[in-house]
Amino acid sequence: MNLSKSGMAVSTGVKGLSVSSGTRGTYLNAGAKGFYYRTRLNPKRLKPKAALRSSPLWIVVVLGIVLAGLFGIVLLASIVALLTSP
Repeated sequence: MNLSKSGMAVSTGVKGLSVSSGTRGTYLNAGAKGFYYRTRLNPKRLKPKAALRSSPLWIVVVLGIVLAGLFGIVLLASIVALLTSP
């Protein structure tokens, strides 16, 4: 997962074959031994950047990641405190 000023992108796959999705569309990427192929899976027109930035989804995603991280830190600190107490 990648977060930047232009939006969020996600990529998944195995060595030599992956699918990536972001603000510029969804792509199939394949490559091996110096040969590379990339094609767009949804050849729709791009949305204007203003329309993408007005979406509050990225705020929800970032907030969820931050809250999950904080919860993990608190949980880990609680477990360490329980294990180290006499």
